Parts: sequence; structure tokens; C-alpha cells
Amino acid sequence: MSDHAATHIGDKATPVPQRRSAKRQATQGYDELDPTNAFVRTAVKYYDERWRWMDWSGKPTRWNWAAALGGPIWFAYRRMKPIAALYCAWIVFAVFANGLGFALMPLLTIQICIMLLAGLYGTFLYGQRFRQELRRAYRQTSDETERAQILSEHGGSSYRAAISAMIGLPIIAILTFYAAGSVVASVEDNAPKVFALPPEG
Repeated sequence: MSDHAATHIGDKATPVPQRRSAKRQATQGYDELDPTNAFVRTAVKYYDERWRWMDWSGKPTRWNWAAALGGPIWFAYRRMKPIAALYCAWIVFAVFANGLGFALMPLLTIQICIMLLAGLYGTFLYGQRFRQELRRAYRQTSDETERAQILSEHGGSSYRAAISAMIGLPIIAILTFYAAGSVVASVEDNAPKVFALPPEG
């Protein structure tokens, strides 16, 4: 791809600058001005190779074990907060539904499907976020150094967000389960009073 080549995934008008040559990186070491380096920062080679494969093949799916098994923790770690929040909301809802007495197997089936989708499309979604931030950087400045700074500020990873999701989600899920149990117990206690027949005579 050229410096302003269009990606085949998502918005075809998104500029995706060519990574600097291997020779230059070998002589200068880690290139902080490279957009992918500036944004991803950890596991750069992994995501760069997979995004390039997606651009070449035109396919948005590429299996990602971290996304599949990590779920909301991985999305939080990669600073995709809206998706992480939706994932957490689903888990809390599933726990609450099970606490109310809904069958566990359908909920687990849905969860497995969501995990598979996260594993298949996690890298694609992360690439879409990279392209979104890249478009923002191009709109804000034409200076390469400033663009790299913008990408660095909005990219990278967040151990704090990942740990928060790792600790907070189980606590919320447990509290939600007990809350659902309390609701069921309250309904069962009040049911005879509500549906009791009036005395005869």
C-alpha cells in the first residue's frame, strides 16, 4: 500500500500509512512515528500482520484467542470501552436472568456464541478503532510527529481498565445474582397474599 492507500476493511477512504521500511526500522530501532506503533504499542507485529492480511484478503475475520477468552477484559484492556460496557451489561443481565429462574443452558449458549464472535471479529473491531483514531489524527494535523502523539494518547492499552473489569464484573455479577434471588423470594412470599381467594360466606 502507498502512504495514502485505502483499506479494504470498513471505510475505504481511510488513509492507512505504509509502515516504514524494514531497513529503516533495523537501523533506527523502534519507530515511534509509525502509526501502528504509536497506537497499538504492545503486540504491534501481531496486529499489524493481521490487519494487513485482512486488507489483502478483504475478510474481516481473524481468530483472536485473547478476545475470545478475555471477553470484556480484553476489550477494556484495548480501550474499547463501549464494547466492553455492552459485554459486561450482557453478563450482568444473564446472571440476573438466571437468578430469576431462567434456564442456564440457553444463556450459556448465547454466551458461547458471543465469545466466538469476539474471537472472530475482535481484531477487526480493534482495527476499526485504529482507523477511527487515524482519521481523527489526520483531520487535526498534517505533522507526522503530532499525529503519532494523538494516536499514542488515544491508543495503547489500559491495565487499569482491564483490572477494573476483572475485579468489578464478578462482584457486580454476584450482587446481581443475590438481588435476583431476593426478588424471587419476595414474589414467592407475597404471592399467596395477592392470589388468595376471599373467605367464603
